[in-house]
Amino acid sequence: MCHWRPALLIAVLGVGCMPSLGDVPRPGDGPVDLGPDAAGPDADSAPADTRPPVSTITCHDDCRDMVVNRVLLPVAGTKSLDLDGDGEGDNALGTILLALSAAVPSLELQERLDTAVYMGRTLMLIRTQASSFVDADRALAQVWHGEGQTCCTTVIDRAACKAQATQTCFSGTHPFKPDPVTPNTSVLGGQIKSGHAAFGPAKMALSLPLSPQVTLEAEMIGVRVHGDLTLQGMSNGLVGGAIQKSQLESKVVPVIAQLLQDEVDNPKTPQSTRDTILNSFDTDKDGHISNSEVKGHGLVKTFLNGDVDVDGDHVNELSVGFRIEAVRAVIDD
Repeated sequence: MCHWRPALLIAVLGVGCMPSLGDVPRPGDGPVDLGPDAAGPDADSAPADTRPPVSTITCHDDCRDMVVNRVLLPVAGTKSLDLDGDGEGDNALGTILLALSAAVPSLELQERLDTAVYMGRTLMLIRTQASSFVDADRALAQVWHGEGQTCCTTVIDRAACKAQATQTCFSGTHPFKPDPVTPNTSVLGGQIKSGHAAFGPAKMALSLPLSPQVTLEAEMIGVRVHGDLTLQGMSNGLVGGAIQKSQLESKVVPVIAQLLQDEVDNPKTPQSTRDTILNSFDTDKDGHISNSEVKGHGLVKTFLNGDVDVDGDHVNELSVGFRIEAVRAVIDD
């Protein structure tokens, strides 16, 4: 019998044994095991901030600006934020992406995301405000999507692109502007203890490029941002939130379907990979991965019911999580 663990998530997509009904985790059963350090009693959590919302941060020599220079998708053992206060990490979307990456390595989801960041196509800007960035009972943070920039010109060579971007956009002093098209994130309240910041909850627009042609765009609610603040920026950052059920079928399912179809249509995709995808998803055998076929697949279908209720409306949402690293910057808002 297959156990529902990262090393065997590939089985869900048709390689090895398929999980039985009892093997498939269901919302309310707790998170899928992503390794011994993924979650548990020490999972990051923070009490809800009940203070009245502020529309923007007004700085008085008490702000630090940062730009995210690395967005990391979950891997086995990744820690996730506890969004619903049950003491365990939550990241259902991460579980789906982890399964897809395991079954279809040619998707190269992390590599493609890295390239989008290094190129300056995906920029996440963070402003923090506090009386002290070591210990502060009251601190604020605001997050924007940055206006696109040309951070590197050597996109064919990912290592060279990263090196160039480090000297340009991620130098620590580079100026950025918020994207005027993307809605502003609410200001997140929080606190800082021994340099570890915990902000949230708030709403945030998610824009996650998963390939040159496919970007997952949705609104997240209950967003929390945690991380260790340093003079250089932020390390060990965690972002967690949830996508409401109304957006799952219209936002998440079409993205998964297009990702898979693009791999099937790509002439460079090995035939064995095409067969894996089609045997797992193409139930009507027409060579096309439809939204309904993705929606009906065991793994996706399970999580479409949601796994957390972050807004207290008794309707589960889909949890989302990823790690970030950030360097200092200048935000011209």
